[in-house]
Amino acid sequence: MYLGSISPKILIIGGAAIFSILVIFIIIFIVLYQRRHYRFLVEKQQLQDSFQKEILKTQLETQEDTFYQIGEEIHDNVGQLLSSTKMLLGTAERSMSYIPDPLKTAQETLSKAIHELRALSKSLNREWLHQFNLIQNLENEIDRANSAHVVQ
Repeated sequence: MYLGSISPKILIIGGAAIFSILVIFIIIFIVLYQRRHYRFLVEKQQLQDSFQKEILKTQLETQEDTFYQIGEEIHDNVGQLLSSTKMLLGTAERSMSYIPDPLKTAQETLSKAIHELRALSKSLNREWLHQFNLIQNLENEIDRANSAHVVQ
């Protein structure tokens, strides 16, 4: 069988079939490539989201640790200085026969400062805040803000 003995219709149909098969393979290849590329983009976005969440989590943990350290320093160092000052004022008051009003006011102001300082240092401590629920935390903060009688 020579090429010349094959009818032109068979050649056209065979060529069309081969061309159709070739087009189908190209379409399948493009679809598979697009799917793989889409999965890659989705996975890349998920990795970026996960990375951002980890960064935010690390920042939050660092911030909470910093607040805890600041709260501890405030409570331990400044609180002790104010408490010892209050004790010295109390000692001075006991040695006086008459306590002047400015000294009484200073003692009251110092007591208030110690109370505010303790409340502030506790508010910076995450473990202390978790002992209460949201409503109690908000009420404590409202009471603390209102105790200065500046804001209602």
